[in-house]
Amino acid sequence: MGSFTTTNTPSEESRLSGIKDGSIDAVFDEGIKSWGRMALENGMQFLALDDATQKGFQALGWELGPIPTSLFPGLKQEVLSPTFSGWPILTHTDLPDDAAYLMCQALDEAKDRIPWDAPGPVSLRDLAGGTDAAPRNVPLHPGAERYYREHGAL
Repeated sequence: MGSFTTTNTPSEESRLSGIKDGSIDAVFDEGIKSWGRMALENGMQFLALDDATQKGFQALGWELGPIPTSLFPGLKQEVLSPTFSGWPILTHTDLPDDAAYLMCQALDEAKDRIPWDAPGPVSLRDLAGGTDAAPRNVPLHPGAERYYREHGAL
């Protein structure tokens, strides 16, 4: 018999405590940079995706990437995982360029107040995507691309 424990953030203290004391048997979540090392240090392991699951993600167009052993010393070999592209904001292609530009400006101005599960504060480069903390595998809206280029994030 099992139970589910929900949290508001990947690094919520109740989760970290449950990993340490063994009251949580498994974690299904993103944000592994905030809890993954602790999980490995406390006897958990990252599970590999079987071929059918990998094919299912690929059919959805969801990219898979390795969890690098360099980030997790307790990880004996890289494990494929669905990638998570930061916090994308999706728009219709017909959104006016100026509107996308202003949305990026608003995010830039608010970045100091955006919760972030990676070391250090969120940067404009993270918001633009293409960093280890916030990979980007979709094209930017032309207005967003213009904002990020003008402000040195691309």
